[in-house]
Amino acid sequence: MIVALDLGGVIVDVDHGRTMAKLGIDRPTLERAFFDDGLHDAVTIGAVDGAVFSRTAASRLGRDVREVEDAWALVVDVMPAGSALVRELIEAGHDVVLWTNTDPVHLPRMLAGLPPEVRASTASFRLGAMKPDPAYFAKALAHGEPVVFLDDLEKNVAAARLASVDARVCAGPIRARAILSEIGALSS
Repeated sequence: MIVALDLGGVIVDVDHGRTMAKLGIDRPTLERAFFDDGLHDAVTIGAVDGAVFSRTAASRLGRDVREVEDAWALVVDVMPAGSALVRELIEAGHDVVLWTNTDPVHLPRMLAGLPPEVRASTASFRLGAMKPDPAYFAKALAHGEPVVFLDDLEKNVAAARLASVDARVCAGPIRARAILSEIGALSS
């Protein structure tokens, strides 16, 4: 069985506070540096690469690029229960793919916390589209149709269902495990 997982909110904790603390900035400053002028969306769909994203944010903050990139990477952290769930899926013989809106700075950090068998070819910056855009699902499906897709956002689940994907709303690895057990992908 192929299991497609969103990362943020399902098996990855997303917390901008870690970046703000590392850089000593507040929420409005973070928003201006990383999100103004559609910068974050552009890197998330691959319209700009990670180096341009990091340089732009660093310039806006008047900081060193490496410092800003390292702080930005802290936004994401694989939950231990999320990593354990993915390992359990792989050990049960399932193929795990990531259907995620993410950027080239965050993806390596998240992959480092997951088993190496996980496929990340469907990360949004690689596909040139973000969920819930139908183009995202059309491109992701070209990589192999999942039997089930778990995402924490209803709008993404609804869009996946319109693309004929068995999609479920799910927040956190405990709920993900319960759903996967209910459909017989994992033992109870």
